[in-house]
Amino acid sequence: MNIGVYYGEPEIQVQTARALHKGAIINGHKAELLPDAKYRTDFDAVAFYGMSVPHIKAWQDYRAAGKPVIICDLGYFGEDRGAGGTGHLKVAVNHWHPTEYVQKFKHRNDRFAPFNLPVTPMRKGGSHILLAGIGPKSSVLYGIKHQSWDEAAVAEIRKHTKRPIIYRCKPNHAHTFHKIPGTEWSEPTTPLGKLITDAWAVVTHHSNVGVDGLMKGVPCFANDGVPTVAGLRDLSQIENPRILKLSEQQQFLADLAYTQWTRKEIEAGKAWAHLESEGLIVRS
Repeated sequence: MNIGVYYGEPEIQVQTARALHKGAIINGHKAELLPDAKYRTDFDAVAFYGMSVPHIKAWQDYRAAGKPVIICDLGYFGEDRGAGGTGHLKVAVNHWHPTEYVQKFKHRNDRFAPFNLPVTPMRKGGSHILLAGIGPKSSVLYGIKHQSWDEAAVAEIRKHTKRPIIYRCKPNHAHTFHKIPGTEWSEPTTPLGKLITDAWAVVTHHSNVGVDGLMKGVPCFANDGVPTVAGLRDLSQIENPRILKLSEQQQFLADLAYTQWTRKEIEAGKAWAHLESEGLIVRS
């Protein structure tokens, strides 16, 4: 398979592209490392970090041609997720989330266990609903007007419960958000863990906050992304959330750990080998 590996100016894109390129070659593929400005559509597959405008075009072109697209982004857990050159990165195929196949196979706990993260059994309880807003970049990605999903979610939740709603915007884009009537605004500096701990449910479009909640035993409602695998989409059920058994939580997290890899692992070809072993990419 001849793979085009693209990168833009951000250093995280450059570092990840180099790892993807080297890992593909080690795993027996042909690969070219190219800046976004030299984009081509004649590869058998394409890989990159993040969904910038050039990468959205690449995703659209290659999917329309029935060719695989490998997308990296920040990982789901681990304090080092995405950081520096060693952080954990999500590796998804043909979508910016591995939702469709994250539990295609049951995986061992060997990749999640080293994080030593506690998993709290799920429960019904908590005082408020935590609404995690969708960021400006994701709004563009999904074709949604900035904050329109957040406002619609508040309106829908209000039809079905009187519980307080704490509105948490993307901290690094807080200046682009406005307060939504009927919600309590969470300052960007407020620790996320504190807001999750006493929540009745986490509501998100696709954010990793949903995964954070599921680890802490808090039910999740989401439109897209891996939280939908372990939660619900229908906000009319906000008072009747899905409660997973502890064994189901643990299996979900074990499976999720197989969708994220360090740059060193990607560079060594381990991520590529895994994608092939599960039939997510097929050699041409």
